[in-house]
Amino acid sequence: MELQDFAPIFGKPTRVEWVNRGSLSLLQFLFHVYSPNPSHLRFLVTDFHSNTWESTKSAFQLEDMRDDIGIGGAFSEFVDYIVASMKFGDVRLCMEGQSGKDGAASVKLIAQKSKGMPVFSISLTKLVDSAAAEAMATMSLGLFNSLKEKECSLMKEQEHSLQLTTMISTEKEKNENIQTQLGQYRKKQKLQNMNASNSPDKSGVHNIGLTKATNRVVPVHRRAKARGALLQDSEDDNEKERSLQSTFEEKEKKEGLLNTDTLAIVDNLHKPPSMFFMVPSKI
Repeated sequence: MELQDFAPIFGKPTRVEWVNRGSLSLLQFLFHVYSPNPSHLRFLVTDFHSNTWESTKSAFQLEDMRDDIGIGGAFSEFVDYIVASMKFGDVRLCMEGQSGKDGAASVKLIAQKSKGMPVFSISLTKLVDSAAAEAMATMSLGLFNSLKEKECSLMKEQEHSLQLTTMISTEKEKNENIQTQLGQYRKKQKLQNMNASNSPDKSGVHNIGLTKATNRVVPVHRRAKARGALLQDSEDDNEKERSLQSTFEEKEKKEGLLNTDTLAIVDNLHKPPSMFFMVPSKI
């Protein structure tokens, strides 16, 4: 059972209880839970003064604690429960008695994920001198590394957010351009459709007007007059033509007779006088 992927936890106890504290001052405490190696978890609590406590549990000890608490499931589920309880649950630091001038005699770290859920309790051992200083240094360095990690993560998130904002702005600008072009295209298409629809209508109206003018029915009385006038004009023309023909024929006849009389006179002039005088007697 390995714990190499365990992420360090930092926090402040929800409540600090010191029974039989006497006149000793109660300072602020912080706790730190981390994995010093792949098979152990270390619980560290300190006020950075005279009270520094710790407990290191192996994976097998954690397994036994799980059985004592009565939490079923896999070991990884129990580790997840510890993490959730220390991060989001109710964490109490219970201190009893006095040890020396400014320290407690015993300390327990008690955590519960939520009301009604299992409670686990870990007894801590007091650290003094160099061990206490080393524990406080470990917590301080862990806090610094955690802060730097969160800062780098925040910077990456801000950079990613800036990239997304730039992309959104670019896409929004492209979308606006497309909408503008689409609107212009629709207006142009609408004008073309209007022009195409108006041209046939005008010619159609013109044709309809011509058709109406062409197919307009002439009243009966006007039709009779028009037809009579047309017939009368035709008869007058025929009569004029016949009259001219008759005049021409009469003129030809007269000219023929005149020519005949002229020839007769000329012949009489060439005949002897006896014959000349005989002609009138015949007449």
